[in-house]
Amino acid sequence: MKIQKIFIIICITTLSSLHAYAEGLTGSVDQLSVSQDTPISIEADSLEILENEKKAIFSGQVRIVQDKISLTADLVNITYSYKEEDKKTSIESIECLNNVLIQIDDQIASGNKAYYDLLTKKIKISGDVLLSKGNNAIKGEAALLDLSSRKIKIISSEVSEGSRVRAILTPNQSN
Repeated sequence: MKIQKIFIIICITTLSSLHAYAEGLTGSVDQLSVSQDTPISIEADSLEILENEKKAIFSGQVRIVQDKISLTADLVNITYSYKEEDKKTSIESIECLNNVLIQIDDQIASGNKAYYDLLTKKIKISGDVLLSKGNNAIKGEAALLDLSSRKIKIISSEVSEGSRVRAILTPNQSN
């Protein structure tokens, strides 16, 4: 079922974005793995599928959970492609709007908007961004994650005077 594949990729996406941040502090993204067989729970006030535009729109207190991964947002837009010849659906991008929260155990990423381009493997979280793991936290206006090069860049607001990236890092914290 097309929708089930979309849900699996949403969960992989949430893990990718948060894991890239967390491992950016500790050094390795190679441990990323999600079971394709693990059940996914999705709750939303509504789901609209626009077949001609290849979009699925979840709205109203969207909550997606798979195992230890949790994603919440007010609105989640998914753009996908479908190949008739092999009957496969693939996700091209995922956009989460308003009150975005991604959580895995004690790892949290939050902001007002998150956009994941699966084709370029780049993620942007923007609007009062907070990335945290345990006692470590980084706050800024936007976080740019490149999963291919394993780079993370946190930037401050260019319009808000005095806005700066802020970090609290706890030495010798066990991961």
